[in-house]
Amino acid sequence: MPRFALFQSLVILSVFFATQGVLGAAANGAGLTCNNFQLIGSGTDASIQASCTTDNGDTTISSILISDCVLNGNGNPGCLVNGGAAGSCTFSSLDEVSATDITVETSCTNDAQGKDVTPGFNIGACLTNTNGILTC
Repeated sequence: MPRFALFQSLVILSVFFATQGVLGAAANGAGLTCNNFQLIGSGTDASIQASCTTDNGDTTISSILISDCVLNGNGNPGCLVNGGAAGSCTFSSLDEVSATDITVETSCTNDAQGKDVTPGFNIGACLTNTNGILTC
């Protein structure tokens, strides 16, 4: 493997694992203050829609492109603001497991150009509620 490709893979994996703890803690707000999560569309243009509570207690409908919050780390999805996974991942089958576990099935291209499927990727760990707006 050429040095640059190895370095690039290591950087992607470092970002992937670093973001798991950092974003996971802040993201619990979306599951705790939003409900009725739905997958809108499919494939690379899939988005998440939910009813979210604002700071003053009102409820709003908000949506966000999944790719805005997810990266592809060699076939493995991970949380990252502006992750850009839409270029190499598709998303389907949303399941609202609990207040903090909102999962989607992902299929992401790996470095060998194969597809890795993750049936229960917790997109809930990537989302937060900012005054009624779903954010990463």
